[in-house]
Amino acid sequence: MSEILDAPKKYYSIETHKIILSVEKRATAPIFFAFVCSMLLLVAAAVVIVSVIVSQSVITSGTVISTLMLGSGGFYLLRYALWNIFGKEVFEFSPQEVTHYADLKYFQVRRKNYKREDWIRFSSEFTGDNRATLSIHSDNWTIEGATKIPKEEMETLLEEVKHFAHD
Repeated sequence: MSEILDAPKKYYSIETHKIILSVEKRATAPIFFAFVCSMLLLVAAAVVIVSVIVSQSVITSGTVISTLMLGSGGFYLLRYALWNIFGKEVFEFSPQEVTHYADLKYFQVRRKNYKREDWIRFSSEFTGDNRATLSIHSDNWTIEGATKIPKEEMETLLEEVKHFAHD
């Protein structure tokens, strides 16, 4: 039983035609604080909209700007909290294209498709904290990953994904 608890976390998984990189879980208190703040900002934006509708008052530019600022700030904090709780970076490979996106469990963001050419190359960009990010290259494009995983795991991942280069 203790062997299971002491097993190191694996930050990546490889499925059929898919690489999934998991975000390292951070301290709970700051993430919880960001989540609560995001909910408060989104509720505040909803309250502004409802109060304008109920009072049947004229919608001013200040009301529109404040509602947009509250809503976008709340959405940004919600996205930050979800990324740090459930975040995964996904690379999908098909014969025609490579798709890259961030999966936040409840929705996906930054989805982008890249036309696949004959060969693609995998490499890693090492950071100063003994971690690395995945990069995928073609002659016409480069995908720079955002998820940092331990250097040793990145080296293992690069060995395991060689077959994606020409599948």
